[in-house]
Amino acid sequence: MVLNVEREKNMILEQQAQLQREKEQDHMKLQAKLEKLDVLEKECFKLTTTQKTAEDKIKHLEEKLKEKEHQRKLFQDKASELQTGLEINRILMSSVSNPKRSREKKKSSKYSFFWEKCQRVQLLGQVTNICLFL
Repeated sequence: MVLNVEREKNMILEQQAQLQREKEQDHMKLQAKLEKLDVLEKECFKLTTTQKTAEDKIKHLEEKLKEKEHQRKLFQDKASELQTGLEINRILMSSVSNPKRSREKKKSSKYSFFWEKCQRVQLLGQVTNICLFL
């Protein structure tokens, strides 16, 4: 009888020790999972921050690209204006210089050089005014 009680007592002590070991193992597993969760949360925060930074950079680059495209369009418009001005100047030069040359031939050779210079200065003034107007 005493033997049975002692066996039961030993069995109960063994069961308690086993339960205590299982409890400690569960606690260690829980601690490991909590640490892993902490690492994952930090990684998630880091990735979220990286994503936000990347999105901000993309937005900045898109704005910069939009501004560059706008500047390119302005340059193209200005180049087109200048090309138009050059065409107008070319037309004016050809229309003004042809009749003047025939008149210059009529003038005496003594004054022809001076007369040609005056005509060029006058024509350049007209061309400059047209360019400023554009």
